[in-house]
Amino acid sequence: MPKQKGSLEELDRQISVTLRACGLAILLLALPVAVWPQDGLLRGILLGLAAGTYNMYTLGNRVRQIAVLTGDAAKGAMKRGLAMRLGLIVAVLYFAWQSGLFNLYGVGAGLLVPSLIATVSGIVLALRQVSQDG
Repeated sequence: MPKQKGSLEELDRQISVTLRACGLAILLLALPVAVWPQDGLLRGILLGLAAGTYNMYTLGNRVRQIAVLTGDAAKGAMKRGLAMRLGLIVAVLYFAWQSGLFNLYGVGAGLLVPSLIATVSGIVLALRQVSQDG
């Protein structure tokens, strides 16, 4: 029977891979933004990607905290974490809309990139684990 790893360890690995990939994407996107600073779409994607990456980081921290809680304390922590992350998304979108410096579609797309990276990395890590257990 294959050795089972803790789900928290798997989550930590996936979040680590996702954060590294998002950091690389931010660095690679910063170059075109530096070359074309007037492009609101690129600035929007960069802002959304940075906010989405921060959200992914706080999600990982919140899950680690919830893992040691039980019952109502865990439910309360989950609700507070969700409210915090949704509040950040609304605040970033509101800031982008009010400032006029960022394209809202770009911000929305950038906010979704960390989730897409996490999904793809999760699939790749799972397939790699299956092939090793094979």
